[in-house]
Amino acid sequence: MKIPKRKENSNSQGNEEYIRIGQLTMDTYNQVVNFKGKVIKVPSCSFQTLVNLLLHSPEPVPYTSLVADYKGNRVGELEARDKSRHDVYILRKMLEQNNLAPEHILPVDGFGYKWVT
Repeated sequence: MKIPKRKENSNSQGNEEYIRIGQLTMDTYNQVVNFKGKVIKVPSCSFQTLVNLLLHSPEPVPYTSLVADYKGNRVGELEARDKSRHDVYILRKMLEQNNLAPEHILPVDGFGYKWVT
């Protein structure tokens, strides 16, 4: 997936290499996340998932879209759900205070996930 350069909303920075929503800033060139003043290096596949969630925030993103965007092709619903769950698990461990009670990456039952600020 080609990483989109920025989210077009009132929280975006002018620099095209960054996505900023609330207290989260992503450097799309170096694949680094700054969240609440903490710099986090996110694995590539999980980074792509986070980019996708942020670009659609606060709308939910279907499992198949989360996976297809970085794999470059469509996969089955079951495979997409399993892969998305793994990526979200990694992201929650890195970004959430309590990954068992997430505040930002929320599930949408039977559909996918969404990012909430």
